[in-house]
Amino acid sequence: MNIHVVKSIPITGSADSAADSVLVFKTDLVTERDVEKIRPWLDELIGSGAWNVDLADVDRILRVKNTSKQINEIGKRMQDAGYFCEELPD
Repeated sequence: MNIHVVKSIPITGSADSAADSVLVFKTDLVTERDVEKIRPWLDELIGSGAWNVDLADVDRILRVKNTSKQINEIGKRMQDAGYFCEELPD
């Protein structure tokens, strides 16, 4: 299965640690302009290189490195920016 990532920022770090697990969110981001709109606060909240967006996926996937407080904050900030964001189950 080939996945074409339109906008990608590598998520760095070891996958061996629970702190390095990745949260996956369904969004309604459509364009690179949408991604650029959320970039400043995602970089501040999560860190540059700790998240990416797959605009080619039907669910417009946002992946972020997991920390305990991020789930609610990400959803709130996405809504504040005018976007839908829902964490997908494992």
